[in-house]
Amino acid sequence: MGHPTKPSFYVGCMNAMSTFSHVLMGAAAILAFALVEESNPSVYNAHVYITVIGVTLLCSQAILSVNPHVGFQDNFMYPQKSKLYWIIQIIGCTLTLVGAWLGIAAMPGRIAPGLIYYPHGMVGFVASILTAVTLVGAITNLLLEEKLTSSTKSLYVIVGTLTIIMTYVAMVLQFDRAARNAVIYRSGTVAITVGLVFAILPFVALVVMTGARVVVTGSIKS
Repeated sequence: MGHPTKPSFYVGCMNAMSTFSHVLMGAAAILAFALVEESNPSVYNAHVYITVIGVTLLCSQAILSVNPHVGFQDNFMYPQKSKLYWIIQIIGCTLTLVGAWLGIAAMPGRIAPGLIYYPHGMVGFVASILTAVTLVGAITNLLLEEKLTSSTKSLYVIVGTLTIIMTYVAMVLQFDRAARNAVIYRSGTVAITVGLVFAILPFVALVVMTGARVVVTGSIKS
């Protein structure tokens, strides 16, 4: 484990962004739940609930990992992760993957059109594949962490990062689609637009925090 970063303006900003991002993620999740219509098929509603919870867990862990003072460890590239970290990672991946499958199950007889013609479906399908790979990697790290090579850990970081990106992009695309439909039907436009913004900002914060850490410290390590 590296030496913790001394308190500074940089650390204060990172901690503030971390807190702000988690508040926004929670707000986006609550709005997503609130916008689910009871008239929708129960399978589709379950898809929304489970996927949003899983994605929120994964993105939250990513933000904690790049924060120099808050998180399980201060080394993001080759972390000495605790078992709790990997257990939460497995739970997040499992929820996201199950949610994705429920999304497909909610489209009987029109799976192909749903995946081809809607950006949310296409990105979500790719995200589900990446999530499955990440889940296998998390289980492997939990059971065989000490036996894994540096290249294997690097590959996991890359796939895990892509998983977070694709799952959050899929979530943002669905908010965008809901906003467009709301404009057409003139219902709930403001709430959906706010949810879209809340979903985008945490992802932007993650990118900014990662870049700031590299610029200030000279590496991904604190």
